[in-house]
Amino acid sequence: MQASHWRTPTRKAAWTVCAVTMTLTTMGVPGVVRAQETKSEGTASLLSFTATLLPIGLGVAMVASDDQSGAGTLLIGTGLYLGPAAGYWYGGASRRGWKRVGIRFGITGAAILAIGGICSGDNCNMDDGAALGAAMIVALGASVAIVSSAIYDIANVHRHVRNYNQGLPRRRARLSLAPIASPAHGGTFGVVGQVRF
Repeated sequence: MQASHWRTPTRKAAWTVCAVTMTLTTMGVPGVVRAQETKSEGTASLLSFTATLLPIGLGVAMVASDDQSGAGTLLIGTGLYLGPAAGYWYGGASRRGWKRVGIRFGITGAAILAIGGICSGDNCNMDDGAALGAAMIVALGASVAIVSSAIYDIANVHRHVRNYNQGLPRRRARLSLAPIASPAHGGTFGVVGQVRF
């Protein structure tokens, strides 16, 4: 019975979304994308948008189905924390992308510490409404800050791609000539020219 649980269509869709998200978020990692090529501002924005909303949407659906809430929560977290940085990684601003991911994790860590301090000593039970209310306000504030950070990244990634493209050296028309030998045509020799703009 448990083996069939792993083969449900929702589970397959979750793994597919995870694979797509990881592909989208690693498109701009150094070594994967060639250096010195211009990047599309629209593609960067679309990558950030898609890598954020696709896993969050599927994660919410999985959490709503109750039996797969752990995987759904993981997808929501992946989309919320890593997804918005996909456009930075694609667009040549990977350091900025990792910085923004770190900010979101930092907000989460600070909120956990604050809630832990508020609720230490079993203060967050139903009898102590003030401590529970304070913990809920911290959690709500952190949630708003994390979602705002993600929205900011999706809305502004195009600017960083534009800055990356402006920092590239200007391409000039170049003529390249290379000698060739063609054994297929009886060993003839020649020159191949290529013009780049």
